Amino acid sequence: EKSVNGGKYDMLVGGLVLSGETPEQAARNEVGEELGLTEAIPKKMFMTPFMGSKNRCLVDLYRVETNEGDAIKHADGEVIWGEYKTLGELEAMLKKMEFVPGGLACWKAICKRG
Repeated sequence: EKSVNGGKYDMLVGGLVLSGETPEQAARNEVGEELGLTEAIPKKMFMTPFMGSKNRCLVDLYRVETNEGDAIKHADGEVIWGEYKTLGELEAMLKKMEFVPGGLACWKAICKRG
């Protein structure tokens, strides 16, 4: 659960690319800040547009592989709770919980691509 977006859930880590930073650096920084996985190496999947009610942007999507049991540590204060979920568990959560629009749109783009 995130402390922004009215307590809605998100299944993705995200953030902005700062001036002078590459998208890859931003992805690695966000994974480190939000999950405490400082050694994770993000691998680019694809770019997708997001057309929200308040913003429109292009989103670079990355994936990070972790070892089972890698500890998640929410150090930045932005994330209130999180844990690893199976795809089935996530699908069940999507049916009964409210997710942030950007994360949900990106998740749908990932699912569409397979």
